[in-house]
Amino acid sequence: MPRTKKQLANDQRLKDKHKAKREAKEVVLPPEVKKVEESDSEVQHPRDLEKMQSQINEILRDNELLKQALTSKQTAQVTDRGIIGVTDRHNIDPNYYPDPTERLREEPRLTQFAFKENYELNYDFEITSYETKDGRFMQEPKFKLTLGYIVRDDQGEPTPERYVVKRCVFFEDPAAAIAVAREMGLTLDDTTSKLFLDEMRYQRVRHWLLDAFYPKKPQETAKMREIVVNGRVVETYQSSSESASSIPFNEMNGKKKLRG
Repeated sequence: MPRTKKQLANDQRLKDKHKAKREAKEVVLPPEVKKVEESDSEVQHPRDLEKMQSQINEILRDNELLKQALTSKQTAQVTDRGIIGVTDRHNIDPNYYPDPTERLREEPRLTQFAFKENYELNYDFEITSYETKDGRFMQEPKFKLTLGYIVRDDQGEPTPERYVVKRCVFFEDPAAAIAVAREMGLTLDDTTSKLFLDEMRYQRVRHWLLDAFYPKKPQETAKMREIVVNGRVVETYQSSSESASSIPFNEMNGKKKLRG
């Protein structure tokens, strides 16, 4: 039996529907891509390797900026306008530097002063920033120590009050570490190792702390007296030298030296 017009129309509708589904699944390529595929010659794609590399570099740069923003760390970059950003002179991670206070509290030479019972030692790590004369922005670690005396009440119980006995502020300085090592008569093997710098940094603050309890004895200096010479006040002293050419001018006050 022949199909009716209604059935034929429905068949055509189903065919059109299936055709539309097939076309929807197919990827529609832009005209320039079709030209490349249809051509037998090697036609460079508009989005060539150079442009793709530029896009990749941009993505990597954005990711690096994002990483720096998340870690709150700025680094210097060399650009056609010179160096921009902040340069870390040394490691600025506070966890990289050991806290010396625990070891200092165990110092044997402080036992006779009941150091743990009578004194408090505070350690702070900071990052200091500055600009050099050539316009570069730098940042480096700064260490601060405060020696405080614990104030006690009438019953001998400690109070929250502290007297500041001494303060110390210093920076990471490998050259100073080498100087400390030489003063201690140590053999310098690897002056750039972390263990060496950590130990010399500790010795530096140890000397600072011990000076508060074992001050250096004052050195005897020549007796000075002031006189007026040609309308100016100058300092004079008695030299034990037999020759005037050996007068120790370095012992005289620089602002009051007698000039010929």
